[in-house]
Amino acid sequence: MPQGGGFAFGAFQLDVRSRRLCGNGTLVPLRPRHFELLHELIAHAGDVVTKDRLMTVAWPGVVVEENTLAQAMSQLRAALDADDPKHFIHTVSGHGYRFVAPVNRMDIRVDAADIQQMLAPYRALVDGRAAVETLELAQLTHARSLFGEALAAAPDDAALHVGLANACALMSESTRGDLAPDTASLHLALASAQEACRLAPEYAEAWATLGFASGCARATADAIAALRRATALEPNNWRHWLRLAYVSWGEELLRAAERTLEMLPGCPIPYWLMARVHVARGRDAFARRELANGLAALPAASDGPSRFSVVAFHLLDGLLRLDAGEDDDAQAAFARELAGESRGHLYARECCAHTWASIGAGHLRRSRRNPAIDAFGQSLARMPCHPTARVGLMILGVMDHPALVALPHDAVAVNGRHVDEAIARAAWLSFNGDVQAAVQVVSAALASEAPGNAGWKLPIEPMLGVRQARDAWSPVLATVRTRAS
Repeated sequence: MPQGGGFAFGAFQLDVRSRRLCGNGTLVPLRPRHFELLHELIAHAGDVVTKDRLMTVAWPGVVVEENTLAQAMSQLRAALDADDPKHFIHTVSGHGYRFVAPVNRMDIRVDAADIQQMLAPYRALVDGRAAVETLELAQLTHARSLFGEALAAAPDDAALHVGLANACALMSESTRGDLAPDTASLHLALASAQEACRLAPEYAEAWATLGFASGCARATADAIAALRRATALEPNNWRHWLRLAYVSWGEELLRAAERTLEMLPGCPIPYWLMARVHVARGRDAFARRELANGLAALPAASDGPSRFSVVAFHLLDGLLRLDAGEDDDAQAAFARELAGESRGHLYARECCAHTWASIGAGHLRRSRRNPAIDAFGQSLARMPCHPTARVGLMILGVMDHPALVALPHDAVAVNGRHVDEAIARAAWLSFNGDVQAAVQVVSAALASEAPGNAGWKLPIEPMLGVRQARDAWSPVLATVRTRAS
């Protein structure tokens, strides 16, 4: 890239150090690639700059076609003079482009404001990434704002697109159990991740982010493919392996989680992911071992954001204990899960809805009517479409409960929770004495479900009481076990 403090031409001044173009004292917005093209042309004003040279300067390390360059030059010309696009830049057919206006070099002093402006995108990356890593909703909103503002000034920065994609995907995840999930944020996450991959095809973090966003969109095959590419490009980055564990299932999840722990011992999340696979495989002892390791690695509770802020550990611990008949310990674990709701984790509301539903199921199994009604109501207050909480109130005959939202069966299925809804219907059938019909409902749902973790919790689902009718449920348990192989 040519060097220099700045250039003046016509009514414009190009400040190379601060990467700003001003016309008649007003800032003229330029995309980074357009700035590179203009800088190269002005630095060689009067000479023909070849197309190959311009593509190398503006798209370093990226293979682009000539029509991409032509589109960029058209946009640059319009930014300089919309009425006369060829006023400053001429096309030399078959060769390249020439800057034809007189150019004078300028000495430009860099002041404190210029320095702050130049640092802004990098500060957004540092602060935004730290905010995203907390997994706390308030911090995610802050990160999204930081990345969005930085991208307005640097729209071709792949790392900023990655940051925005991560923040948006996680914000969407926080609503995945709602009646109206935040699909707009998820679509923006996918678009931003795809743009990052286009801008920097060898940038592993871009592919890892695309994989995560695709996983959030339930495009599992695309998610795994993108994350495999990320781990191939950068095999020693634990974040890529953790995301691969998150979007995959069965043996691939276990391998990816173990690889994460090799590179980052003490990270609690892989243990929780592995415990789920063992639950699906009916290996409760292995699940409890992994969960114990994860619980031991949890950070101490604090009021401020912290790295590896997590939820769902105590919920899963409580479910395993409840299934094993350890009622008091299960209730204590559920209470610990609920105690973390106020810390603002993106999954906290959904997780606490599941916790209250599990508490309600435990009371229901033991004919504790009023505590069960209260617990199911608490679940629905957090997640109005929670299927087993709704069914729990129906089983109790409390059809007029204020938190009971009447929904058609396909309302939850639209959000991609076919198996969850089938489990709720099966719970109704089971409580009404028709276990065989309950088994058939869940079997049909699993048969129509794509490969993945759907139904992983079924062996310890308290609303089904599988342990009390294991022979009847054995075909379904075999299916869940096979899906987790």
